Amino acid sequence: MEIPNNEWPDLFNVFVSTCQNDDRNIQLSSIITLGYIAQEMSIRDINEEQVNQSIFAIYQKLDESSDEEILYESIQAFLLFLPFAKSNFSDEVFFKSNKFVFI
Repeated sequence: MEIPNNEWPDLFNVFVSTCQNDDRNIQLSSIITLGYIAQEMSIRDINEEQVNQSIFAIYQKLDESSDEEILYESIQAFLLFLPFAKSNFSDEVFFKSNKFVFI
């Protein structure tokens, strides 16, 4: 109930930033937690900015990491966030140089 009521406004910022932490376990915990959030929330509970930040952080781990467990959990979290990103794909979206480009 706290996330839909915006009682933790910095929650997504914390998890997005800790996905880039030097400690592998912190990265992994952040990615898994983002996946749990996506799994438990409905589309109306998470705003577009939070979705975009989360997907981009997860995508960066997919692009950068060679750790099999981080890659596996990143794929799982990414798949859980895809329904939230439907509006992103209604625009023309291209991947150029491993980056999202919205046109």
